[in-house]
Amino acid sequence: QIIKLQEAPEAVPEGETPSSITMTVFDNLVDFVLPGDRVVVTGIFKAAGVRTKSTSRVMKSVFKTYLDAIHVSKVERNKIMTSELVSGGTNEYQSAFEEGQPREDEEDSAVTEADEEALQALAHRADIYQLLTKSLAPSIFAMHDVKKGL
Repeated sequence: QIIKLQEAPEAVPEGETPSSITMTVFDNLVDFVLPGDRVVVTGIFKAAGVRTKSTSRVMKSVFKTYLDAIHVSKVERNKIMTSELVSGGTNEYQSAFEEGQPREDEEDSAVTEADEEALQALAHRADIYQLLTKSLAPSIFAMHDVKKGL
């Protein structure tokens, strides 16, 4: 699904037009948001080349940019996103993170003692580096140097 994402009107300086970007969503994010919903998006900013003609191999030097959404969360209507949030002010997510408190929408993800022991056992393995390399994107064959770099 292709969604046009627009900057919140209250975050736009007076006399300027809100900027917008095309966002692509997949799988369970399709039909998650409706027009007018306020959202916070985590994604990958991508640029795609534009052809001068559809039958030509020649590309323009200007690229079309879009956002591949990884996670979308809705923001309540009464919570207004202001320029303070954009410029580094605090919000409920940041303050909850700093206090170490879980947010309302965050599941209980505490690490148990058994999990910690299993991680310690993995840390002491001699082949941990190769194990991590193999477990990172196992569907991608080879590319071990790139995986090690990540």
